[in-house]
Amino acid sequence: MSAPAYSTITNGVDHRLTIIMHNDSGYYNITKTASLLQTLKQEEEGVVGNSPQPNKRGKHTKEDEEAYANSHRPNTRAKLTANWFRNSSTREKIQECANLNDLSVEECSFIINDGDNAHSGTYIHPDLYDYFVMWLSPKYSMRVSAILKQHHYAANMKVLKEKDDKIDLLRSEMREQAEVARREMKQRDEEAQRKHDAQSAQIAALLGYAKAGDAKLDNVQDELIETKETVTTALSYLEEKSVVSTSNPRDESKHHYFVIMYHDVDGIRVANLIAGQRRYVDSKIRTKALEGYEVALTPFYNANGIDLRQNAMTAFIERRQEIIDAENSKRKASRGTIVSLHACS
Repeated sequence: MSAPAYSTITNGVDHRLTIIMHNDSGYYNITKTASLLQTLKQEEEGVVGNSPQPNKRGKHTKEDEEAYANSHRPNTRAKLTANWFRNSSTREKIQECANLNDLSVEECSFIINDGDNAHSGTYIHPDLYDYFVMWLSPKYSMRVSAILKQHHYAANMKVLKEKDDKIDLLRSEMREQAEVARREMKQRDEEAQRKHDAQSAQIAALLGYAKAGDAKLDNVQDELIETKETVTTALSYLEEKSVVSTSNPRDESKHHYFVIMYHDVDGIRVANLIAGQRRYVDSKIRTKALEGYEVALTPFYNANGIDLRQNAMTAFIERRQEIIDAENSKRKASRGTIVSLHACS
């Protein structure tokens, strides 16, 4: 397993101050910090004397006296971190740090002794580091805090710049993709236009054929008129037949209606006789209308009896054949269209 990577943090706030950070965890080395600050304090005391200096009011603060006592106590550098961990206030802070960061108390610090003296020592969570430095030296804690703020600001700006660079790269890629899509769309439009032009030419040719067939359609229209007359003739016959039919003696409210509907298929007039109760007839009219049928005559004559429907159907079938024979005779010499009349219930 390779040794973890470290960073040494320092800047212009105080070039003498260096902070060692464990890159994988972001924890800070308090052993090296304690040793460094103790050295700096002793160097300053060697210049001004061997006793702590009073403040502006001529008094020693409690923190100065404690720091002075710590720095002059035998083996104090080795014991500073241990003393800090034994402090009741420190234990409370460690517990709160663990709670806020979803860690165990043990996970808030760790010790590295890997033979690399420059980086070995005790490392603590970043949330605890400021408290340790404040306990060790109120004076230098402000400088350390300023160094870390500048470091984090620079790191954040670097991350933001990297994100901005990625965004610019993505935008560039999106513009390139949009340009490719635009070219492809233009090619598809040009291809569609070519197909449209070809279809337009085909349509123009078909229109020419259509104009040539107008005369034939006029002839077919005349034939359709004649066919409608044959339907009217059949209707008249059915009206006569329905008049002489019997009513239903069991239920006189059940009246039968009759209607003839037709539609044209390639010049063929197809007619349908529909018989039944009014609701049924109306339903069939709607259904046939959706299929392209038209009503030759509206529903006519209401009567009763099963025999009426059967007799009407029989008579219509016979009359239909007579009409077909007559129409086919008229068109025999001109390749005319056979008229087909269908009856359905």
